[in-house]
Amino acid sequence: MANRTNTQQSKHDQKVEEEAKRYKAGGYQVWADLKDWPSPKIINNHQPDVIAQYYSIEKIIEVETPESIEQDKEQHRAFQRYADSKLKTEFKLVIAK
Repeated sequence: MANRTNTQQSKHDQKVEEEAKRYKAGGYQVWADLKDWPSPKIINNHQPDVIAQYYSIEKIIEVETPESIEQDKEQHRAFQRYADSKLKTEFKLVIAK
């Protein structure tokens, strides 16, 4: 988990909410690592920011800030390994600016 300033954490959380709402509006079932959302499952010992599922299609979304992207590379690799091992599963890294 990245260490972020309060400002950066706020930008991160805002982008997580934006991604979650976008997928939900698209008809996906959504789990997000935010208050008032169901929690995403743990994948390879890490919890992604958002999981969006539409029938058998699964999207794993991890949001980083420019300051945190280098800190969480192992987490990104873990999500990518999981996505690569499943059909119709995609890992997406999003940068909150």
